[in-house]
This record gives sequence, structure tokens and C-alpha cells, in this order.
Amino acid sequence: MILRDNQRANVVVRGLIFQDDHLLATQWTDGNAFPIGGRVEFGEPLIETLHREVREETGAEIIAYRLVYFAENIFTGSDGLHYHEYGWYFWVEADRPVCRLDEIIPNPDHPDLTIRYLPLSEEGLSSFWPRFLRHYLPPDWAQRFAGAPRYLYSRDVRGDEVEVRELTGLFEHR
Repeated sequence: MILRDNQRANVVVRGLIFQDDHLLATQWTDGNAFPIGGRVEFGEPLIETLHREVREETGAEIIAYRLVYFAENIFTGSDGLHYHEYGWYFWVEADRPVCRLDEIIPNPDHPDLTIRYLPLSEEGLSSFWPRFLRHYLPPDWAQRFAGAPRYLYSRDVRGDEVEVRELTGLFEHR
């Protein structure tokens, strides 16, 4: 990938862990939230990253997983840099509950991060990132990801506006 000085490529894997129509999320003290997971280390297979990130953040082990989204997100970070992020999002079943629905626990990655369940609703996901998940997750979860995996392209346009396109053909066999 060719990058300019103010551009970065980011490769992440995320685990979507559900309980009673709620999604387990990592949340900053300012309210912004995102799925459990993180960056892939150089040379590390995606599935090993998924297992490592879930274990590091929650202490739980993955017993089942399924790819539900592959997403490209183009955005400007709080550092002013422009990112092209490649993300693999997996529906994950853990070996045990991470916390109760009404409980907030610390995230070991940073003192300003917590882990909690958010309701799968427009209001519950109003500060969720990446923003395409606010729209796709509730109906996809209701159908248990019957149309998965989806290939989504998301780009910040201006301000709070985001362009999202579902691209077809990546996971189809001809």
C-alpha cells in the first residue's frame, strides 16, 4: 500500500460477543464504544489475534466463532491522521460470561477504558464505532447473521456524516 506522511493502514480483528440482545463493548470514559479486539501483530494469523485479544481484554476463551463482516473503514483519527482500516468482525461465543448485563468492568488495555454490555438498539449503539455497525448489527443479530459474511466499505465524508456501501462478490463462489 502506498501511503503519504499523514496516512496509515490499520489491520484489526473484532469479536462480537452477545448476551440477551446486548453487545459486549469496550468504552472510553467519553462514551465512545467499539467491539472487543484490536490490531493484528505482524505475522500473526487473524484467528490467533482474535483469540489473543478476547483473552487479553476479557479473560474469556473463545469456543466458537464465525466471520460476519469484512469492512474497510476510511476515517480521520483524533490524531489528525487519515486511516484506511481493514477489519474482520467475528460473531464469538465465549467459554463464560464476561460480566453481568448491568456491570461495568475495567479494560486492562487502558485506565480510561471499561467493558460493558450495550443494548442492540439505535440508542444503545449511538456512540458506537465503526458507525456502520449502528445500522447493520441490530437487524443482522435478529436474523443471527443469515446474510453473513458481508463486505462493507465505510468512509467518513464530513463531520458526523458517513458513507457506507455494501460490496458484493468478495465471498461468493462462481
